[in-house]
Amino acid sequence: MNSIIQRLVEIDRQNALRVEEAKKAKDAVHVNLKEQKEELYNQYLQEQTKELEAKRQQAIVENQQLLTKLEEEYTYQLQEMEQTYNENKDTWVKELYNRCID
Repeated sequence: MNSIIQRLVEIDRQNALRVEEAKKAKDAVHVNLKEQKEELYNQYLQEQTKELEAKRQQAIVENQQLLTKLEEEYTYQLQEMEQTYNENKDTWVKELYNRCID
């Protein structure tokens, strides 16, 4: 009878060790999952940062192109106005003078 009790105690001890090992394994799995989650989050964050930077660079290029186009249009319009002024200034001055005199 004593040997049966000792055997049961030994089995209980072994089962307690197995339960403890299972708890440790479970904790290790949780830690591993947490690390993987953090790694995935960091990867996602890096990808989004790269994508955002690429879009920012694209916007800078597009804005620079638009600015160049607007500057060219402004320069063209300014030249047109100067040409019109140079072609008509004498006529306009005479017309103003005549209207003031009359």
